[in-house]
Parts: sequence; C-alpha cells; structure tokens
Amino acid sequence: MKNYHKQTIKAIFGILLISLPLWSCKKFVDIKPTTSLLGEFIFDNDATVKSALNGVYIKFSSNYSSAYTEPALYADELTYAYDKVPELNAYTPDISNGFFDRYYATIYSANAILEGIGSASKITPATAALVKGEALYLRAFSYFQLVNYYGTVPYVTMTDANISGQVGNTPVATIYQNIIADLKTSAGLLMNAYPVPNRTRINKQAVNALLAKAYLYTKDWVNAASTADLVIGSGIYSINNDLNAVFAATSNETIFQVWNSSGTALGNQFLQYSPTSSVTYPIRPELVNSFAANDLRKGTYIKPGTGPALATNTYVVSKYKANGATAGQPVEYPIIFRLAEIYLIRAEALAQQATPASIAAGASDLQVIRTRAGLTTPLVISTSTQLLTALADERRKELSFELGNRWFDIKRTDQALAVLQPLKPGIDAHILLLPFLRKYTTLNKNLIQNLGYK
Repeated sequence: MKNYHKQTIKAIFGILLISLPLWSCKKFVDIKPTTSLLGEFIFDNDATVKSALNGVYIKFSSNYSSAYTEPALYADELTYAYDKVPELNAYTPDISNGFFDRYYATIYSANAILEGIGSASKITPATAALVKGEALYLRAFSYFQLVNYYGTVPYVTMTDANISGQVGNTPVATIYQNIIADLKTSAGLLMNAYPVPNRTRINKQAVNALLAKAYLYTKDWVNAASTADLVIGSGIYSINNDLNAVFAATSNETIFQVWNSSGTALGNQFLQYSPTSSVTYPIRPELVNSFAANDLRKGTYIKPGTGPALATNTYVVSKYKANGATAGQPVEYPIIFRLAEIYLIRAEALAQQATPASIAAGASDLQVIRTRAGLTTPLVISTSTQLLTALADERRKELSFELGNRWFDIKRTDQALAVLQPLKPGIDAHILLLPFLRKYTTLNKNLIQNLGYK
C-alpha cells in the first residue's frame, strides 16, 4: 500500500479533532482507502478519490455499535443489568455517548470530499458522480441521526473550522429540507447497481430508502409512499422468509449494511456467552409480552435466556447471531436499511392518506411482514386509526433494537412520555433530546444548549 499522508484534521466547532489514520481493507473494495482528504493529490485521478471515499465509509462505520443499544435503553426496549442510569438518558453536558462527535466526523469527511470533487478536473464524470452521490448520502444520513437525537444541531457544509465553529442551532425543518435536497441529488447521480457485491456501499435504492424515511418523518405522506414504491418496485430485494437469516451478510432483504473487517459486533453486546452467563441488556417484559404466542419472531428475534444468572422469564436479543469475529467472509454486518422497514414506511404513509384504497393497500403491506412472522390471518382493518395503531405495534416488534427506530418512533408520534413515564417515574420532556457537551457550547457561543440541561 502506498505511504499516503496522515493528517489530523481540525473539525467542526473548532475543537473536534478527527484523527484519521491509514486503514487497510482488502475485502472492502479493490482500492485501499486513505483519509488524507484535504491533499490536492487525492483528486488527481479516479483511484485516489475512490480511496478517499472509502475512508469516509470507514469513518461512518465507527458509528454503528452504540447506536443499536443506547436508543433501545432510552426507549422501552431494553434494560441495563447493572444500574438504571442509561435507561433514564442521564447524559449531561459533561457526559457524552459519542454520537455527536462521531456523526460530525463523518459529516466533516464527506464535506471534504464534496469540496474537492466540486473543483476536480482530473476525475472522470462517472467517478465524480459516484463519489459525490455517496458522499451526499453519508452526510444526509448523519444529519438524520443527529436531528433525531439532538434536535436543532448546527448544519454545516464546509470544512473551514473558522466558519463552521460558529454556526448556531439550525431549525429542524431546515435540516430536513437539506437532507431531502442532498438525497434527491444523490439519487440522480447513482445507479441501481451496487459498487461492491456485499451492499456495504450504497446504490440508488439505498438513497431512496432514506429519502422515504425522511419524507415520513416530515409528514409528506405522498412522497414517502411513492419513494418507498421505488425501492419495493425495483425488484432488487425480497423479504427473507427465514427469520434466522434476515440479518445474514448475504440476505437479499438487506438494502445497505455497514462494512467492517470482522462483521458485526452486535451479537457480542446482546447474546449470552454461555448457558450460565448473564446478559448486559435484558429485554423489557412489556416488549416480550407484545409478541403473540404464535409469532415466530418470539424465538428468533428474541429468545428466553437460560441459567441461574438470569431472572425467570428473562428474554435476550437474538436477532444478531454472530458473537465475535469470524474467520474468512463475515457472516453478518450491521444493517442500516432492509426491505421490511420500507414496507412499513409505505404502509404508514398510505394509512395517513386515509382513503379506502390507501388503507387497504397499507394493510396489505403490513400483512407482508406479519405473514413472514407466521401471523397469516390478516387483521380486520377498516380505518386509518386502526391501521396506524397496528403499524405502531408492528414497527415496535419488527424493527426492535435496530438503529433507534423505536426511540425515534415514539418521539415523532408524540407518544414518548405516555409510553415511558409509567416505566421510568420522574422523567420529563427534556430527556427526549440529548445535551450538547459543555465544551462545544463554551467555544461556540451561537450553539444554544437543549432545554433542561445546565
């Protein structure tokens, strides 16, 4: 591998230092990545700019681990075996879970690529389109996560820390407008064909998956449904009828998954290591009891724990089967989007349109997911309210422990306090947004702390 430059980059808000080391990832793509993003030589040819893009993906891949456990603790999915602090979202301006730093690290790296590709004259048009489309997606996804964790975060598109370091809180509506604009541009630049065979880089339909979700969160029901149509109708993906293989690295249900050299580490966090060991994150009994007795996911997505270390009737997460590094090709990767979620997005968008035809179509989408779970008898649904209630219950089970979906769902539907206060007495609305670290609000006087944090 060439001895590319190694550079520490001064990042967002003038203090976030992103040390971007050299990486070697032989199985990721055929070009090894470098993260010396600001060197002009990066944009000298197609090979070096693709290598720089790989570096952004590697930065992005560092975000996934706690993004599955932390929001499940904030919501009503998991408990913490050792104390209750994480369940109460007890972060303060002096304690961070790292989401802010990690997502802005990806944003900064994507911005550096976008700045460079915009003025590059030696890159072929096809490569320029590919790299720009993927960088726009990675930035949009990062902002989507940030806005749902923190609310009004600073929206920056430049790498100049003298400017970005003084950007204040951007309204949520504006952030979503920018996310949607980036994704629409990205979709126009990318093709359905994946750049790599394992779907660890995005294609056009991965962009449409996030775009459909952004439309859903902004209550643009028509565009949410029509964009989900594009993904489902592409013919690329299919519902995996083997519930034990939904999260396998080769599952055709997967739309986008996160590369790392050894595959997923999620099983390490959730599974029992032995029949007599404890688990860090037992499942809340309320969630366990929401599964019908004949629901096949109760035994595949979740399963009873064993042994004296666990309380009676303790269930553990078993969606993710791999509990350590695997030799050779990884058997699992953390999944960002899969087809089941897109069916549920379309169903909800159709339910909100509240016509007889849209309600029937949404109920049909819902039944696709239920049938896979062994629930073959359709629900009797005739109103939008009935369908939305059934979909909320289905999303809770089908998308459990997946990248904060439940946490975001109960917040965007204004159900969070009604759901959580009976489980976590004493909480109030301020815990629905995470705090900014004090060091950021101290150095950037335009960044206003979220309410309720001192």
